[in-house]
Amino acid sequence: MKKIISILMIFMVILVLFATETYAWGIGDIRDTASDFLTETQGEGEIIDADVIADVSNTIVNVFTTVGIVIAVAIAAILGIQFMVGSVEEKVKAKEALIPFIIGCIVVFGAFGIWRLVVNIGNTI
Repeated sequence: MKKIISILMIFMVILVLFATETYAWGIGDIRDTASDFLTETQGEGEIIDADVIADVSNTIVNVFTTVGIVIAVAIAAILGIQFMVGSVEEKVKAKEALIPFIIGCIVVFGAFGIWRLVVNIGNTI
């Protein structure tokens, strides 16, 4: 079984390497095509406005961030209450649930932070 897992892992690494290499070769074409798409007229002569796209994407990110904060606060409150008023077994369960909660918060809010960083860097370029 371990041998099969090892072979699958090696296959996955090779697949990722080939996919990354192909992606790196085509990134210039993607950027040029996207730039042409934003500057050319579409349909009835309307030009795609980059400011409108930025406003919509910022609105979407703000909504998802707000929902993430609300869910994180609710789960933190539930875990805190379970830890304060629970029995010894419930306290152990609350402690066990705390690590995935913290990792989830780091992933969710880190992703939004990275996305905003990329957007800000892209806007300055």
